[in-house]
Amino acid sequence: MKTILSLVLLTTLGFTLVDNVRTHHSDIQPIPISQVKVPEPIKLAAVEPMAVAETASIPAPPEPAPVAAPVASGGSCEQYLIDAGVKDMTNARELIRRENNACDAQRYNMQGSDACGIAQELPCGKSGCGMPPNANGACQVKWMAKYVQERYGSWAGAIAFHNSHNWY
Repeated sequence: MKTILSLVLLTTLGFTLVDNVRTHHSDIQPIPISQVKVPEPIKLAAVEPMAVAETASIPAPPEPAPVAAPVASGGSCEQYLIDAGVKDMTNARELIRRENNACDAQRYNMQGSDACGIAQELPCGKSGCGMPPNANGACQVKWMAKYVQERYGSWAGAIAFHNSHNWY
């Protein structure tokens, strides 16, 4: 095939194959271009389309059971802290500010941790206070106060841990 293409190219460009062959290869007899046979193009067989296999249907996960959270009282962060019986309001407010500046029960952290709520609980919904957008702020702060007491002993202890780890 390479030789045929060379012949066609040389002829197209105005070279005579006979002169080229005589100059470089005196022992080879030239073939007139009219005698060069170009092979027929290859014909591809028709291909039947393949049947697409059916994919297995994956059932949707069941909906989580509704959580019975207490009704929110007041609706403000201050009221949530009062209702939770928090005594150390200064450190409690500071920890909430660090975790959720707006004290927003519906806040969902989509920046990588997937934590949610006022306490930025992980996994989201761990407190049993409902899931955003139907979470209960008063319930979340009560849960947060219990969590802080059990894990750090106090709001001040949680702040001290947060100061050295940037999480609590």
